[in-house]
Amino acid sequence: MEKSETKVLSVRLSKKLEDEARTLNIDIKGTVEEALKRKIAKAKTERLSKMLKKAVGATGMTNSDWIKAVRESRDER
Repeated sequence: MEKSETKVLSVRLSKKLEDEARTLNIDIKGTVEEALKRKIAKAKTERLSKMLKKAVGATGMTNSDWIKAVRESRDER
């Protein structure tokens, strides 16, 4: 398995929050990584959605026209 490159980041959070997480055996590093992965995926999805809306708008087609064209294209396969 290839080892991925890592970088050390510093995150400031309240002592109470850290203490509670440690008391509950919550993996802080893992939790932060998972939250960041979800946030990145959401941002990419939103960016793609905006790009698609812009592209559809440039064609002069309505959303329903676009959906119909995609469905017809799938049916042709």
